[in-house]
Amino acid sequence: MSTLELVRRNSLSYISLQVLITILLILCIVVYKEYVIGFSSVTTENLKTLSLISICFFIIQQLLIVNVLKSFNNPLVYFSIILYLFSAGQTFLLLLDLDFGNYNVFERIGNNDATSDSIIFYTCSYVLFHLGVLFSMFFEDKIKVGSAFDNINFEHKTFKKALLITGYLLIIIGIIPFTTTLINNIQVFVTYGYSGYYKMEDVRVSNLFSGFLYYVYTGTIFVIVSSSMKIKKVMVLFLLVFSIIKFLLGDRGDGIVFALSSYLLYVKFIQNNNKNNNMKNFVSISVIALLLMTLIPVISIYRHDNLSISTLIETLLSENPIVSTLQNLGSTLYPLAKTIELIPSYEDPIYGGSYFTSLLLLIPSIFRFGIIGEITSNPLYYSPANWIMDVLNMSYGPGFTPFAEAYLNFGWLGTIFMVFYGFLIGKLLNFNDFFKEIQPMKTKFFSGLTILCFLFFAMSSRGSFNFLIAYYFRYIIIPLIFVYIIYMYFNKFNKKNKV
Repeated sequence: MSTLELVRRNSLSYISLQVLITILLILCIVVYKEYVIGFSSVTTENLKTLSLISICFFIIQQLLIVNVLKSFNNPLVYFSIILYLFSAGQTFLLLLDLDFGNYNVFERIGNNDATSDSIIFYTCSYVLFHLGVLFSMFFEDKIKVGSAFDNINFEHKTFKKALLITGYLLIIIGIIPFTTTLINNIQVFVTYGYSGYYKMEDVRVSNLFSGFLYYVYTGTIFVIVSSSMKIKKVMVLFLLVFSIIKFLLGDRGDGIVFALSSYLLYVKFIQNNNKNNNMKNFVSISVIALLLMTLIPVISIYRHDNLSISTLIETLLSENPIVSTLQNLGSTLYPLAKTIELIPSYEDPIYGGSYFTSLLLLIPSIFRFGIIGEITSNPLYYSPANWIMDVLNMSYGPGFTPFAEAYLNFGWLGTIFMVFYGFLIGKLLNFNDFFKEIQPMKTKFFSGLTILCFLFFAMSSRGSFNFLIAYYFRYIIIPLIFVYIIYMYFNKFNKKNKV
């Protein structure tokens, strides 16, 4: 019996447990907020207590989701951790009185009331997000991902061939914009520093051109799923090297996402996935994580133009990689706090406007005119990060989060929306290989697909909902259509030859 089927049979107990966790969280927050803080101004000690409550429930959610999935090496688990740490990383430092380094998000917010509301909002949203994830596991799909492939024989060589050809075609389509954009990013970073993209618009590669580079990622994973072991290793190494480059360029979010994606691909498609490798997997990811975390303080040196060999060596020897990572995570608490300050005093909630706009953005730009053109050109709807950057007159991109976007759309009711968000993420990032013995290629294909979804969707933990919809359609659905067309062509060709 698969883990998924086992969980569905015990759905009531898991759902009841999560509901009790949610009620307990709300009670803890209400009691502390109303009876301890009361009408007094929020102090740093109050923020520490709220952080402790939040971190405790973060740990509880991780224990629950790992228990349900029976695995730590799962895209859904990694997404859950990233979602929390990008918004709450510095709360660990606050709670333990550790050094904030060059960026103290609490000082930058400068408003303890907004900060406390932010911690409460993302903690409640995070717990309700996991309620949605549990719902996604407990109930049968109404629209199954594989239904469009019902007439495909995954185990036939033509499917593997179609997937491999599509993978290489996608890499060919994306390799020039990928390489050009990468070189441009390196040049901008060396010349203008990390904030060059935000201070100087003319240095960017055009969106139309750069959008094709993402096909390299899709093509790479398609090739990993369908190629020989030697090619698999080369492609996984490529993604890992690219993640290191992302770290060095200061793009910490994408660097973490690509590193985790590389590791998931390694575990699933290169390393023998059996119980004897559990400890090896744990040691491997720990070593890789520590190595990548040591790049964080180096990035800080680059960003503040203080690079020298002596400073570099001193930093690497003296910095605690875990503390340095937490110093650089959690910065997206800022856009959430500022959104809470701005909504509704400066701007009314947009009541699902950014989510609806993510669908409108699927329409080619030449067909966006009239009211559609107005909506899709308004930063408040198509890019909340740019909106808050403009409103606050910032010289750099603050990023955004699903939590901030939920508040932007619905205010405090945005916590309820996170249930739907969790349901969607749970459907797209979790795949149980219960038929791997009888259909190994089908298992590999959908395993690769969930990792591909993770690669794209984890970026949305520091962005907006349009990452989910636009990326899923352009870089997953469209390539799958090509796989299907090529597969059907090969089948038709083979039938003609037999006749």
